[in-house]
Amino acid sequence: MNFIQLNNSKGNVIFDSLPISIDHKLITANKRNEPFNIVIDGVEYRARYGNISTKNGTVHLITINQKYVGRLKSFRELVQSHAMLLETIPDIKSEIIRRQNTQTAELIHNLTSLNTYNIQDLFALIPQQTLIENLEKQKDIVKEITQRKPIVTAETILRIIKNNLAQKVEFSVFEKTLKENPNIQRIDSDIRGVFVSILQIFIQDFDDKKIDIQLGYSDKELSVDYDSLSVSIYFILDNTLKYSLKGSKLKIHFEQHQNKYEIKFDMLSLRIEEEEINRLCEFGYRTETAEKYNPTGEGIGMNRINKTLKMNDAYLEICPRVTSHSKRSGDYIFEHNVFKIIFNESKYWT
Repeated sequence: MNFIQLNNSKGNVIFDSLPISIDHKLITANKRNEPFNIVIDGVEYRARYGNISTKNGTVHLITINQKYVGRLKSFRELVQSHAMLLETIPDIKSEIIRRQNTQTAELIHNLTSLNTYNIQDLFALIPQQTLIENLEKQKDIVKEITQRKPIVTAETILRIIKNNLAQKVEFSVFEKTLKENPNIQRIDSDIRGVFVSILQIFIQDFDDKKIDIQLGYSDKELSVDYDSLSVSIYFILDNTLKYSLKGSKLKIHFEQHQNKYEIKFDMLSLRIEEEEINRLCEFGYRTETAEKYNPTGEGIGMNRINKTLKMNDAYLEICPRVTSHSKRSGDYIFEHNVFKIIFNESKYWT
């Protein structure tokens, strides 16, 4: 058995597998590479100690493996091989930072999208410029507008409540994606009801874009993690809203098959090239056409859909050009595309 301690170039311990019972000072006081007796957890062993330094730090190594204790040459080779651990530390550190930045970027992107909806709704009801120009009468202005537009005010408040609930869910899912073994809390849910609870957030947006929604029927119950599935549905609808043709139709079907269950999003949306299909869910990837059509996107939503669907034993299937129906609007071609959330047959189904 081998025990190691890694110190960075500043002498700080960054990894330590030495048993607690070992007296570190006693070890390093022994002549380097010479066999000596050591007690680990009450048992005495014959051991060797050695170290090696590089520009990235120092490796301290103890072995009680008799193959190395009895052969100095083999032991030196063992110590030398562990120097490679130090060489990988900068790369490991960079990878950890990259992953942390990626995860943080996802959270910021998602919360920014939700917050943007809130801000747009509030300023559509109460123009920002009106408040700026009347700093001393802001309360009176808000009171007057809400009394004059009670229905619009109620709709705005409801949408803000829903978006804030979506933010709460987003934090919950973000926490789960950070964990190697996330806590998936499955509950029996009316799958259409879960869908409608998220769809209602977007109703006004689809109305503004004159997209007619045709929602199918289903009484199917699935045992799902509500938070993660809500985020999956949210970003599919968000992308559908962004890239569907204004004045078109969105048909949503719920279909039960022998060994799977599907939610199908049938739409007239921005053309997807064949070579783009397998890359759409890559983090940060956006097609050239999508970048021109919607420059503010970051290529994060589709990646998050895949991540959260996996928490529910589901996946996304993209089917471009299911029929030849297409329309041109300005410089862009919109085609008949279908996106599917597919739930694999599961022991959790009811």
